[in-house]
Amino acid sequence: MDSAPLLQGLDAADFFARHWQRRPLLLRQALPDWTCPLSPEELAGLALEPDVESRLISHQRREDRYRLEHGPFLPERFATLPERDWTLLVQAVDHWVPAVAALTRSLQNLVANWRIEDVMVSYAVEGGGVGPHYDHYDVLLIQGLGQRRWRLGPPVTEEAPLRADSPLRLLRDFEVQADYLLEPGDLLYVPPGWGHWGEAVGPCMTYSLGMRAPDEAELVAHWTEQVLTRCSPFRRYRDHARPAAGRAAWLEEEDVERARQLLLQRLDDGEGFARWLGSWLSEPRYPELFTPAEPDQAMTAATLASRLARGGRLLPRPGSRWLLQRSGGATRLCVNGYCQPLAASSLALAEQLCNLLPHRSLQPGPVSRPDCLELLCRLIDQDSLALLPADSPPDEA
Repeated sequence: MDSAPLLQGLDAADFFARHWQRRPLLLRQALPDWTCPLSPEELAGLALEPDVESRLISHQRREDRYRLEHGPFLPERFATLPERDWTLLVQAVDHWVPAVAALTRSLQNLVANWRIEDVMVSYAVEGGGVGPHYDHYDVLLIQGLGQRRWRLGPPVTEEAPLRADSPLRLLRDFEVQADYLLEPGDLLYVPPGWGHWGEAVGPCMTYSLGMRAPDEAELVAHWTEQVLTRCSPFRRYRDHARPAAGRAAWLEEEDVERARQLLLQRLDDGEGFARWLGSWLSEPRYPELFTPAEPDQAMTAATLASRLARGGRLLPRPGSRWLLQRSGGATRLCVNGYCQPLAASSLALAEQLCNLLPHRSLQPGPVSRPDCLELLCRLIDQDSLALLPADSPPDEA
């Protein structure tokens, strides 16, 4: 998986010109030498863990009702499941399984790293599925084991009615426009807003790569929260140039415009927005997985240089989000919500770290430049980067 492209044989320019966020694409044998990196038993084991998001969806076919249960589950729950019509979904499996995480880097140079949200893995028995639905983001569906039948509908409008009798966001009306049976290694791309409905044909596993696509409510809410921290009581509504009020009862258009400009001047901060966006987009999905070092345990440049010179390796922490950003004449590295300026001499090292396959370490050899050592020390202290000794076990396959 380290070097094999996910969309084998596909022209990237053609994909973005004709399909990306426009129309679905079925690609047979996108991964021709596919080996499913996870067994159903291992997926069920993840669903027992309290730190892992999991769901169990069962379909009472006679009443056409869907039941939703949230994990973590007990082992005996799986022993009581029927022979058909249920599916187990486990979120962010790439955080826990290196071979699944490698799927996300297979999209490198096709989709920006920050756009990839996670890899959800599902296991379903005959007839299992989540019903007809749509997503607000791009989805790449890779068939892992067995067969799954996918029915596609037309793009959904905002007014599309949903079923009121389901805990899931299921479409009430679903018009089938295409019907595909996916085999292991096949890939189906579904653009945002397109109705789709997958059902297992016998036991099967599907890997769903979801893209991150913030909506306007998220951007407004989080950006204005950041803006509020910079507001000052000395920046107030002022109308020192106004004439005497001729119509005391009225809120004049000029008054409205003065208030609007005061607001816009604070919100329309291009450079501040760029810095904030880099920080926000790099925040980890599960912040509780990271434990920054206490001040008295901070890594020193001398210690780090010595350990790297002895063959130490650098390993990005699973679940970390890394991105590079250039705005306002500055280059920044943003990792797990921390953004830091980069000197030109440390940019190459930062790019290496950002482009590492998940669970793959970097052995940079002796590092003597103060800016590079300072950068690595900060990353280690914030728990975004682990420093492994030279005699540590090799990377997982």
